[in-house]
Amino acid sequence: KGRKKLDTKVTKKAKGHAPSHQNGFAFQHNPNSKLTKKILAMPNEGLCRRCTEKIEWRKKYRKYKPLRVPGSCNYCRKKAVTAAYHVACRPCAQDKAICAWCCKT
Repeated sequence: KGRKKLDTKVTKKAKGHAPSHQNGFAFQHNPNSKLTKKILAMPNEGLCRRCTEKIEWRKKYRKYKPLRVPGSCNYCRKKAVTAAYHVACRPCAQDKAICAWCCKT
């Protein structure tokens, strides 16, 4: 009866702080590298637009790591996946009309 109500207002705090330094220039990888030339020559086939953009970003910033050994397909279970980041082989992706990475139509 003689109690005070507590203040229930929530205050938001800023997380972190502004960056100390901005990037002065964009990342540039070594254009004469054998691995870079090999990676850039690899085609992007059987992917949706979103996954194609993700692969292109990885290639641009040298985050793309090609497969050393073929991977197994999630549908036919054969060692037929030769492209990095793919989970379905080309024949399965084409038959099911899905993206070879995210498996969406």
